[in-house]
Amino acid sequence: MVSNSVSKDDQGVASSAISLIGNYSLSMGMAMASNLEVKINNNGMDKLHGYRGAFWLGCAFASFATVVTAICSPKMK
Repeated sequence: MVSNSVSKDDQGVASSAISLIGNYSLSMGMAMASNLEVKINNNGMDKLHGYRGAFWLGCAFASFATVVTAICSPKMK
């Protein structure tokens, strides 16, 4: 989608910007999930509770991304 919306000379820059945004968001999501896991696992005594919290945070991120995509996709056409 992005490469089709820019000129042929700028396609490399556009794909590298998308890659940068993807990598940055992955690292921020991992940092948030890791912090949540550490904060709610009762000082390491209940690791499963921490893993579940991180899992549900990931589900919330995926749900948010789905809603944003559903709202923004019709506008892109």
